[in-house]
Amino acid sequence: MMDRPLASANDDSDIRNAFAAARKLLDDPEHMEDAITELTALADRGCSEAMVCLGTVYLEGEDLQRKDEAAALFKKAADLGDSGGMRNLGYMHAVGIHTEKDKQKAIEWYTRSANAGNPRAQCNLGVIYNHGKYVPADHMEAVKWFSLSAMNGYSRGQTNRNNAPKSG
Repeated sequence: MMDRPLASANDDSDIRNAFAAARKLLDDPEHMEDAITELTALADRGCSEAMVCLGTVYLEGEDLQRKDEAAALFKKAADLGDSGGMRNLGYMHAVGIHTEKDKQKAIEWYTRSANAGNPRAQCNLGVIYNHGKYVPADHMEAVKWFSLSAMNGYSRGQTNRNNAPKSG
């Protein structure tokens, strides 16, 4: 599942407020195009959360051209340091959403996102290390990532940490 920000941490209160209003429009399908218009304007102003949100909206739609734009929006947000954009790129590569599956690229993006503090990416890395499917199994590394995820408020990180093997 993709990260879709609920709020903006932008320094500009006008951008934060406009993002909140645009995000609320997404709750009503009748206002989807209005939301897209507002999110596009915010993305053009450099709001990384709007880029990530818009990318998720594009991936959910039927328009293939917009689906192509989603990865570009996530990349632009990631370049601005947005951990949600980084994680969404990882997820796209992990499961092959509008791109070929590439587990190494997925791990690279998850790692960047996790190091930027994204608790869902931290949990993703924990799962990868716990199962050892694409990297050598390393249960201590898995517990480290699950613990960080849990400390950052992600309940699945807590659950996975509690269920992880106790030995390395």
